Parts: sequence; structure tokens; C-alpha cells
Amino acid sequence: MKFKKNYYKNIHLLYSVSKNAIFFRNKNNYNFIVIPKEIKIKVNPKIKVIKLLSNNQKLLGTFNALINNLINGIKYFFYNKILIVGIGFKFIKHKNKLTISCGYSHNIDIIIPGYIDIKIHKEKTMILKCINKELLGNYYSKILKIKKRNIYKGKGIYLHNEKILIKKRKKSEEK
Repeated sequence: MKFKKNYYKNIHLLYSVSKNAIFFRNKNNYNFIVIPKEIKIKVNPKIKVIKLLSNNQKLLGTFNALINNLINGIKYFFYNKILIVGIGFKFIKHKNKLTISCGYSHNIDIIIPGYIDIKIHKEKTMILKCINKELLGNYYSKILKIKKRNIYKGKGIYLHNEKILIKKRKKSEEK
């Protein structure tokens, strides 16, 4: 894999043999990936070239995509927008804790990890920001599981691009 000159201009590359990992960093952020045993790697940090060697082409493709995601995350961040729909449903942020009020008799508290930045707009919309796509996906899936969507009323926790399909109720037969 060879980096494009302008696209990865300010990203530095470091390969650690003892930890069997590649570290990527710019002036504000850093991230790393552990190399699987099946992949042999040659790194030249000066000209920013990573050579991946393996007989397993599927593993090489997956590892190549993971490296690209890490680099894109360091440079641009990954974002996800979550909506909460329902009367009295809201998100509240307190320092490193997220409180979700979603119709239960008690509020649900979730600890916000240090690697995720959260901004809340009008208590109904939350934007998650992270440099690691996988960790971001794990965190927002944890939030989505808190309140199951109601397909008849449209209440629940949704991603911003998710369509809210409301199921029609059966009409009673007239006699």
C-alpha cells in the first residue's frame, strides 16, 4: 500500500516490531493497529510505504481497509448522528456521563469513553465523534439497544439516516 502524497501529508508512521503494531499520528491524534500473525509487513516511514505480504487475499483486503479507516479517522474523524423520538425522551450530558430519558421509570446512565466526543442539540439530537470507526460503531449500537423502536407509534432511538416506518394497525371488521 502506498500513500498518496497530498492526502496523507501530515500523518507520521511508526512500526513497532516488539508490539507487532503500526502507529499513525498527526499533531493532534494518534491511533494504532495490531498486525495479525498471518501477515508479514515491511514499512518504510520515510517514503510512507507499507508492504503487506500474505497468501490469504481476504485478510489482506480487510487489513488494508482497516489501515485506511485509521488514517481517515485521524485526519477527518468519523461522525454519527442519533435522534430520539417521543414525548419526554431526551439526552442529557454531564461531564463523562450520558443520561437518557426514554420512557422508563428511571433514567439510564452510560459512561462516555475518553475517545468519543459527544455534542447534544436541543435534547433530541446527539452527534458522536471519534477517530476509530469500529469503537464508534460499538458505542452507538449500545445506545440504540437501550430503547427498542416502537413500529406502531414511531418512538425510540434512531440513526439520522434511518427511515422511520410506522406499521398500520388492523382495522376492526364492521358487523
